[in-house]
Amino acid sequence: MPVKRRRKRRRSYAWALRLRDDDPEVQALHEDAWLGLGYARRLGEDALERRKYALSEDAMPLTAHEIAKELWLSPVQVSVRIREARLLLFSERGERAIFNELKRIESRRGQPRRRCAAPRCSKEFPLHATARRRYCRGSRCRVAALRARRRSASPQFEPHAAT
Repeated sequence: MPVKRRRKRRRSYAWALRLRDDDPEVQALHEDAWLGLGYARRLGEDALERRKYALSEDAMPLTAHEIAKELWLSPVQVSVRIREARLLLFSERGERAIFNELKRIESRRGQPRRRCAAPRCSKEFPLHATARRRYCRGSRCRVAALRARRRSASPQFEPHAAT
């Protein structure tokens, strides 16, 4: 009985199209990751155009190899830059988690940025931070978060009424 081989799933670059240049996470990217985001956007736009016009499988999609040829780079460099941008923006999350995070970012775009609740800390949270996050990752803030957690977990002392 012949073994069925699973078709290799095409990579999706739609995540790159949903990010804006004015997002703080995008602005924090270094040069190679910024270039990788640009390459991913080109690949995502090509896929979107192919789907929009329902191009057949005969027309070859744009690949990292073709981008590399245009820019006189190696295909590995292009792929590494795209991977680096994705890792810096979303760490090792899968496709579904990335799109859930992008939904959260888009829903919070118009809202003012939240700040750390620790005294004397004015760091802003990234757009993808969950609503229940109150403290940033700074050492002073971790101590404040631990103290707040201990305060809320300890039973409140209530004197018993004398009977």
